[in-house]
Amino acid sequence: MNPHLSTEERRETRLQEARAGQSREPALAALLGSSLFALTLFAYCRTLQPSVGDFGDSAKFQVVANVLGIPHATGYPLYVPLAKLFTLLPVRDAAFRVNLLSAVSAAAAVALLGLAIWGLTHNLPASAGAALLFAWSRTFWSQAVIAEVYTLNAAFLALVIALLFLWRARGGQWLYVGALAAYALSLGNHASTILLIPGLLWFIGTTDRKKLTQPRNLALAAGALALGACQYLLLFLRARQHPSFCETCPDTVPRLWWYLTGAQFRSSFFALSWQELGNRVAHYWNFLAAEYGLFPISAGLLGIVTLGASRWRESGLLVLAFTANLLFTLSYDIADFIFFLIPTYLIFAVWIGGGLATITRWVAHAWRRPPHPAYGLVATGGWTLVTIGLTLWPLRANYDIVDESNNYAPREESAAILNLMPEDAVLVLPPCCDFYNRTMGILYLQQVEGVKPDLAIAEFGAEEADLLACPFFLPQEEVTTLPAKNEGKARPAYVPHVSPDVKSTFEKYFVLRPVDSSTRTLAGLLDELPPGSIVVIGSRHPASFAVDQGNTQQGVQTALRGLGFAEVRWPGAGAHVLIGVRGAEPGTAVEIQHPALAQARLEKGQPIGTTGTRTPAPIQALASAGDTDIVVDGKNVSPHHRDYNLVVLAPESGDVVLTAHFDTDTFLVNNARVYHITAVRLETASCTDTHD
Repeated sequence: MNPHLSTEERRETRLQEARAGQSREPALAALLGSSLFALTLFAYCRTLQPSVGDFGDSAKFQVVANVLGIPHATGYPLYVPLAKLFTLLPVRDAAFRVNLLSAVSAAAAVALLGLAIWGLTHNLPASAGAALLFAWSRTFWSQAVIAEVYTLNAAFLALVIALLFLWRARGGQWLYVGALAAYALSLGNHASTILLIPGLLWFIGTTDRKKLTQPRNLALAAGALALGACQYLLLFLRARQHPSFCETCPDTVPRLWWYLTGAQFRSSFFALSWQELGNRVAHYWNFLAAEYGLFPISAGLLGIVTLGASRWRESGLLVLAFTANLLFTLSYDIADFIFFLIPTYLIFAVWIGGGLATITRWVAHAWRRPPHPAYGLVATGGWTLVTIGLTLWPLRANYDIVDESNNYAPREESAAILNLMPEDAVLVLPPCCDFYNRTMGILYLQQVEGVKPDLAIAEFGAEEADLLACPFFLPQEEVTTLPAKNEGKARPAYVPHVSPDVKSTFEKYFVLRPVDSSTRTLAGLLDELPPGSIVVIGSRHPASFAVDQGNTQQGVQTALRGLGFAEVRWPGAGAHVLIGVRGAEPGTAVEIQHPALAQARLEKGQPIGTTGTRTPAPIQALASAGDTDIVVDGKNVSPHHRDYNLVVLAPESGDVVLTAHFDTDTFLVNNARVYHITAVRLETASCTDTHD
């Protein structure tokens, strides 16, 4: 501002600038939201999984979306119809279209998050920067490229927060009603949005107390919540129609109540000991650092302080929502609890935006001094470039890790399992959840694409007697078929490849004969490698096995020691990453084991342990509860993402010459296995005479 202006002229100039800024606000907000949506949607589509999901829930959602079925509790009555609409799009296969819903939801969440931060800070670089840091965070991005409910949940959370902030800034009943409607709809996607209620009550009560005291306003809120809850009646009505996929079908009122109250998972709620809970709370800092990095976290902590002082109502909403989600998730005893932390990462991104905006003001103020007031503009521009640069680091670091665009392994494995069985077979499954991941891929191919529709699936336990009846034959007598009740014909029966513990349970009742799609052994593959070959191995859930027991294991142990690995027993918990060299001395390779996250990164030219070999290309191997990824020279080359992944590099060029996967039961490479039930053990099975 011109220092020669009078006080009155300065006041008038400020008023004009304020009016001009207000007139530009809608245009800037529209530019911010649309740019964030377009940019992130492009990235998510580039890394989107192309077909059947890699994990059980992902493939399951692809099934239920196409057949309008009912998944596990709490049923997701909003997500499933939305996913069904996406299946009508004329692009690629039906599984890809359901994956696309996650990408669109994730892009919407990022755009709405940017608008929410903009409503607090009115700082465009800070809003965009914080939103993009969240967009490129590893956990959120990983859910944006597969069929899952978490990105739609994040979109609703960001929408509710953005509408409430806008209602606080501008007033207007329609914004308040819009926020209530968005929250009511969100209840139909993920029940964890209930955790937002304390923050909602705080924010609404401190903004306009009449909303919580006047009968008319209370009736409006109650009506919105009732309409949101009514979404779950759709589950009851659909269950009564007996869709082809109906998990724990809520077709009676008692079943519906059991279903909606989450009784299926109730034993996992607040199930951890105080020590276990304390460990998870302590680890949350590590989780947060892995998502954002230290400087953005520092900016977030600054944002908590500055927004708490200047925007205490909004800060109260954020703190209560963050705390409720964090405490519930960290006390929830399930393997994939890390995905329930996504709302806390989103809220922390708001604080990062507040901190970045504060730093921007500090930089501008420090340099805005006569006789060179333009210094402030230059300094602010420089800091804006730094903010943009902050978003490029997670984009580069995580792109290859989350990239699922070439991951056809789940589809190929499901098809291989189906091809091992005849058309009229019966696949007898173990109870949840030993074969859960692979089962859903099979169901997708069968129910959605019509592959082997005559193949029947039964769950092992008390209910399988409804489908299978035991024939009369001696316990070890070889047979090829089992009679199926209510059908009047005999059908060959199979058991999937399950863990050794579950297999031993099956073997109490059945005589099993393995049927494999591959005969190539891991030991044979490793022995064939030329000297100097670089081998990278990783697993997210390694099975425990002793490689000093049995002929197969002895061969594996010898081959592994020939790569420089030293361990005789690999642990059966956590994650595992190994990088070795063919011909190296035992104990010289890189071996990393961790309960939750095993990670190794070698830049080009770095030594591989003490093998005496340097890597000819950048290598990154990461194994966690969510996935296994091996990235070579910027390309994700993981062949399977489950079991043990193996990648072989040429020692000179660093080119990938071989990728494979194996399990620690068969040690067969790229294998799909089922067991043919060839006999029933009459001494343990409860048999019915079907030959009368």
